[in-house]
Amino acid sequence: MPGLRAPTDYTEEPPRAIQCGTTTISSDFVLCYSCGFVLQTKPWTNSHSRQLAEFPSAVWGGAKLADVHELFGIPKLSSNTPAGGTHVEFVSIDKCKEEKGGPYKASIPLSQASNPEADVLLTYEKNGEPLNSDHGYPLRVVVPSVTGARSVKWLDSINIIAEPQLGQYRLVYKEASNGFSCSDDVSGGGRGIERVDISVNGGKTWVEASRYQKAGVPYIADDDNHCEKWAWVFFEADVEVPQNAEIVVKAVDVAANVQPENVEDIWNLRGVLNTSWHRVKVHVGRSSMGKSSRTMQLYLL
Repeated sequence: MPGLRAPTDYTEEPPRAIQCGTTTISSDFVLCYSCGFVLQTKPWTNSHSRQLAEFPSAVWGGAKLADVHELFGIPKLSSNTPAGGTHVEFVSIDKCKEEKGGPYKASIPLSQASNPEADVLLTYEKNGEPLNSDHGYPLRVVVPSVTGARSVKWLDSINIIAEPQLGQYRLVYKEASNGFSCSDDVSGGGRGIERVDISVNGGKTWVEASRYQKAGVPYIADDDNHCEKWAWVFFEADVEVPQNAEIVVKAVDVAANVQPENVEDIWNLRGVLNTSWHRVKVHVGRSSMGKSSRTMQLYLL
């Protein structure tokens, strides 16, 4: 089907004939092709090792794809077009070996792309500044709630297609999973965090943590006016820590989804989408005053 072609002259500021907006998104679920921590377990995984690291949030600015589609005659909340289109394909100018030298491309359902509440953005700003080349200048798509492989950089065209785009990364996530449904890529979907539980004895007993996103602002998981649904939620708890402890953290969302307990249960070939309980073993030593300090304040996200 004919696509929505991107302009070839990028010397001028992008047109702003439609209402534009911003959304705050945790960048690891948007920018990294391997979302979550790589599964460094047996059997071996075919992926780069990212290990534990910090992931920031960013404020992305642009036009909602649902508004752009409406300008081209596709109503909001559409799941198909009269010509049989059910998915939206994003094609990059970037070439990749996984596509045998062809352009990188990925797709999302039309129902998601045409839903204003899904906040799919055609983005040209990050944190109030124009995109730089590393982040997709002059135009990229930002798709919250799914793996970052869908947030295609350096857009060349947008096409309405009849079937999902079965590129390399789609095949990896969908076919190489074991006991983990990838039909919606990753649990999340903008659902708020209803509860976070912390254990200092490997999961035998639990303490509920407090939650917040902004200091002094109440966090209400199922209220968009009191939470940034695509951004990090922070958690805090005061706990008595034994001298040798295994600290475990798990979260529950407003739909009662719980993080999987073991990384082995969600193993996949690329070692991605690891959302299992986070575990840290600690040994409590003595302070400079010679006294053992066993009260630990945990700040988590």
